[in-house]
Amino acid sequence: MKTVAMHQPHYFPWLGYLDKMAKADEFVVLDEVQFTDGSPMSRNRFLQVDGEAKLLSLSVEKKGYLEKPTRDVRLSNWPKTRKKHRGFIECNYRKTPYFDEVMPLVAKVLEADCDTLLDLDMASIEMLRSAYGVETPWCCKARCRTIPKPETRSGPGPCRAAGPTCTLGPRARGT
Repeated sequence: MKTVAMHQPHYFPWLGYLDKMAKADEFVVLDEVQFTDGSPMSRNRFLQVDGEAKLLSLSVEKKGYLEKPTRDVRLSNWPKTRKKHRGFIECNYRKTPYFDEVMPLVAKVLEADCDTLLDLDMASIEMLRSAYGVETPWCCKARCRTIPKPETRSGPGPCRAAGPTCTLGPRARGT
């Protein structure tokens, strides 16, 4: 049985995202989905020293951004934002176990020279994927050879065309 999991890209995704990826035979990042304000594509919650959650958000260029697929959304003011996010993480996690091992990995993501939201999301996913030893093959839908776009409205959908017997999504179910 071939299992394909799909999900929109996330900025430093939660463990369930990686679990979903690890349980699949193949993982597809839905880079063609339309960007939406307030989604995990451009922000995530991080704990502060006092245990309260703080939302760290990414700025994107606003012109036409709600009509664009995620892969075409450009970051805005990334140098300033990366400095702010790195400072927050260092300040709030400095005294946690494994900080010295993990922070260089996080810093590499935050120092990446990314122009698009997708580039940054993919860098954070790859860092966590590698850190947790997830070896599932993955690709972006727009570039994925095994998950073709649907040909017609009545034609096979992207999963059925690839031949999986099971898909993992928000509600995992057989196809």
